[in-house]
Amino acid sequence: MQIPLKYILRSSVSRRLTTVITMLGIALVVFVFTAVLMMANGVQKTLRSTGSDDNMIVVRKAAMSEIMSILDREAAGIVVSMTQVARFADGRPISSKEVVAIINLNKLGAEGISNVSVRGVEEAAFQLRPQVKVVQGRMFHWGAREVIAGAGITNRFVGTQIGEKVKFGGNIWTVVGIFDSEGSGFDSELWGDLNQIADAFKRSSFSTVTARLKNPDDFAAVLAKEVITQGMPPDTLLNVNVPNLPREELKGFILTRQGKRRYAETMEVRVDPRGRKYYWIGGDDLGFDPEEGTDCVAVHEGFISVTPLHVDLTNYRALQELRGLQLPWH
Repeated sequence: MQIPLKYILRSSVSRRLTTVITMLGIALVVFVFTAVLMMANGVQKTLRSTGSDDNMIVVRKAAMSEIMSILDREAAGIVVSMTQVARFADGRPISSKEVVAIINLNKLGAEGISNVSVRGVEEAAFQLRPQVKVVQGRMFHWGAREVIAGAGITNRFVGTQIGEKVKFGGNIWTVVGIFDSEGSGFDSELWGDLNQIADAFKRSSFSTVTARLKNPDDFAAVLAKEVITQGMPPDTLLNVNVPNLPREELKGFILTRQGKRRYAETMEVRVDPRGRKYYWIGGDDLGFDPEEGTDCVAVHEGFISVTPLHVDLTNYRALQELRGLQLPWH
């Protein structure tokens, strides 16, 4: 049975409030859905333009961001000397050791302060990220207390225009240029000379190392692309170990479980960049338990091992067994 159109129109007019509420509800749903899609597209665009398929970024194990990462100079030196890192014609690695810190700046035309990232870079940073270009003013001088400001912050924070001064790390810095990175996350940062930034924040270590790969189709890059496309279970990390062999001698990759490697018992007292004492447990490598299916055996036999790990380190079996303990409490 078909309902005449005139009945629908007459019903809508007689029920004005219901009709208006229904129309507003539909419009609101469409607006929210569109806004979410716009946000998701913006985040994806930012991530795509910030990274590059040709580059790798090295952070400290378990670090969830560049700010949380600390790489000592020895580790950074090992990374840039790897054979997989591409080099300039004169033999220098195409890499940038970087220090990333957070500072507070006053908002422009509004009350309050907000966080801004400061990044200390090496010269190769601009080869690694060709989308970063100085569009106003000039490049900062290496070895000087000068910075360039991202296009995304120059109209939002006090002191970020060309010729203005900004204070952080106990020093006064001059903004000498404005750079644009095609809408990436770098547009919200201040960039300066690595050594000057590190000295200002009293950093003896680095936050990250970014390097150009000789072969962008290296296994880790391919794996990362696949994981981004297919996704992973929540709270999962992939531990990838590649044998120190020429590419043609690698036998492939194997999904493995975590093995056990043994070290001589030594403990050193060290001090981190913030002046806090910590204990470094290590020692000479005494070998590994030769259990089939482990990453240790796979790498020893010439395979790349891929081991899924999870952040939760709780031993649930022991937890159940310990529930029966009757511990005295005084």
